[in-house]
Amino acid sequence: MLVSQAQSAGLADKIQSWIGHGENLPITTDELRSLLTDQQIQTIVAKTGLPAGTILPALAQLLPAAVDKHTPEGEAPTTTV
Repeated sequence: MLVSQAQSAGLADKIQSWIGHGENLPITTDELRSLLTDQQIQTIVAKTGLPAGTILPALAQLLPAAVDKHTPEGEAPTTTV
């Protein structure tokens, strides 16, 4: 889902850098806002109890490394519904 959302937001190169091998490109808070839907942001806010203005900058710092760590083979995981 994140990969398709990134393509729609024009951020596919950033997400691919996190998934692939090599340097992880940074993401700004504004880019993160364009990547996530309002519903996704509200879910994160509800689950953390933190305001979006606090959680989004932290997420922008942590997300590249988290995606990189969970894609050690350099490929996005496939999911089935």
